Amino acid sequence: MSALEPRQYEPIIHLISDFESFERETGSRDRFAFAIWLLKQADTRNVIQPSEPIAKKEVSECSAEVWMDRVPNLEDQITFLLGRLAQFLRHYVRDAFHGLEISSIDDFSLLAAISLLDHPTKSEVYQVAASSVTTGAETLRRFIALGLVEETVDARDRRVRRVSLTVKGEEVAAAATTRMSLVARVATADLTIEEKESLRGILSKLHTFHESQFKVGETLSAKNVLANRLPKPKTGD
Repeated sequence: MSALEPRQYEPIIHLISDFESFERETGSRDRFAFAIWLLKQADTRNVIQPSEPIAKKEVSECSAEVWMDRVPNLEDQITFLLGRLAQFLRHYVRDAFHGLEISSIDDFSLLAAISLLDHPTKSEVYQVAASSVTTGAETLRRFIALGLVEETVDARDRRVRRVSLTVKGEEVAAAATTRMSLVARVATADLTIEEKESLRGILSKLHTFHESQFKVGETLSAKNVLANRLPKPKTGD
């Protein structure tokens, strides 16, 4: 193994210095706690610029591989790909819903949540649709104005409002569901049945985890989830 040049030790030296600061500040030597501490420090530090300038690309060269070359690790690459696919899906859905009173996956999620539940409260709809209160309330007001949803006062608590689909809302929900099936066929592209089943299992596991973190009215914070809810990695200690 060739010897490291002095400049190659710099990241290690910085890491040792950070660990000393962490230990002085917290009195802890726990490696997982140190990792969380480092993430929190990142907000107060300048972004480190790459040591070598990144060559600019032509539009035709911007493949997934090129994009992923710019993200540092496996988790970043997975997140990039999921986000990128979500962008493509938004385009497919917007086109599929052309002519309907809804135009986005967020609209469809709220409509589907109301259809699934039995005269739910607005908060229950937001929870099932994973919608923020602000966005959910604005969308429901629009649905009511369009005649897709009707609002009633709860029989036991007049402060609570419940919602349900109108006949028109049920027709739009049914039409949107049919069109989403077309989008689904395109979204899974030319994957084999085995690949689709494998992907469904992985995505279902991720969905279950993130759904358990979402609470209406609360901020869904990656830092909080990382610090408080993800299990500590197993070590050989």
